[in-house]
Parts: sequence; C-alpha cells; structure tokens
Amino acid sequence: MAIILKRSSDFFASFFKLSVRLNENKVGKIAQGEEKEFPLTNGRSTLQVKQLGSKSNKLTVTDGDYIKINLASWVFWEFISLFILGVIVGNLTGPSQWISFSLIIIGFFIFNYFVDTFKLTKIDND
Repeated sequence: MAIILKRSSDFFASFFKLSVRLNENKVGKIAQGEEKEFPLTNGRSTLQVKQLGSKSNKLTVTDGDYIKINLASWVFWEFISLFILGVIVGNLTGPSQWISFSLIIIGFFIFNYFVDTFKLTKIDND
C-alpha cells in the first residue's frame, strides 16, 4: 500500500524540502519537482506537508492515490505585498526602519503559520 506525491516546480519555497506527514508522523521529505512514493501503514491516512512553519491542507488518502502539491493561489500576492512594504520601509531612517523590517518578517511567519501555504490535490492517474 502506497501513495505517490508530485511536488510542483514553483520557485517559492523551493530551497528546502517539504516534510511529508501521514497521521501526524513524519515519513519523509520531498524536493522541488520530485515525484515520490510513500508507504501507507493504514488503509486510510491523513496527509499533510510542512516547511519552516508553513503547512498544507489535510487530505485523507488511500492506497494508490496520486497527490499533487502546489502553492496556494494567494502566495504570489503575499510576496508582491512584502516587496511593496519593503520599498516603503526602506525609505524610513533610523530605528523605525529596523523595527518595521522586524515586524514585517515576524508578521510573515505568523501569517504563514495560520494559513495553508501549500495545497494538496488528488489527481486521477488512470
């Protein structure tokens, strides 16, 4: 019994491998653009991937499922917003600049902790 995961080759979050979890237990990692098979111990399991505090939706999987890992659609706009905020904050001077940069970075990680950055989708592999 096994499932197959296919990770997209999107640029964002491509520097680190995703941690693959079945029923909250880490079973391996998957790199950008990689297709990999993971064994199932139960007939039905809950799949989720994580990376540096970012996570995916939880998906119930069974033997033979083919799962595609993509980025959530809003991630592009998050980085556009971060770029714009960076330009604005870059025009500040003194301690307010460093405080603002710190708050943006902290806010980025907090935001990504509470939302699903990655999207798991079952694909028909007939």
